[in-house]
Amino acid sequence: MSKPSYEALVGTLRKTATLKSVADLVSWDQETYMVGGAAEARSDQMSLLAGMLHERQTSSELGDMIAACEEDGEVMGDELQSANVRESRRDFDLETKLPADLVAEAAKVGSQSQEAWKEARAKTSAAAVPAPGLGSPAPQWPAVMVGDIAEPVPQPVRAFQPTPLSAADTMRMDRERRRVEKETARQKKRTLPAWERPVMKWRL
Repeated sequence: MSKPSYEALVGTLRKTATLKSVADLVSWDQETYMVGGAAEARSDQMSLLAGMLHERQTSSELGDMIAACEEDGEVMGDELQSANVRESRRDFDLETKLPADLVAEAAKVGSQSQEAWKEARAKTSAAAVPAPGLGSPAPQWPAVMVGDIAEPVPQPVRAFQPTPLSAADTMRMDRERRRVEKETARQKKRTLPAWERPVMKWRL
């Protein structure tokens, strides 16, 4: 039987997971059905949802719930419950090392970059397509501690500029494409029932 401390933790995590699913749904909609004119508003939505999610994932209440479970011998004695508590602690420690404004800004830039990528993909030339909203200098984020290693947070990429393929690369990709097509046809032929396979005609 679950302890009250563990049930409270699971209930909180379930609500957080529901909020994350909303953010995932909004992101999926941007990649599938959203019209281009809504890009700016969608980036604001993604930023707001990321901030709300980060706030829940780093709240002191959640930290207290995890600590209560860690101090509960019955909870930590259960293999499944103790595993969930350990994972919750790991996620909480990682999230609390990220500044809230960085999380919100990263979500906003990621949404904007998705639209920049669509624009770049539609172009026939390999010219750089500046990511919208990144005309001003990127903020200098401090280093973020992950475990025992401090790594600087990478700045947002300012432009999408595909590198033109060389002639050798093009030939190599063509050979690989033909090889894959040939192998795919061979595998498809092997999986066909005997009565659907082409009849072999022999010349005498």
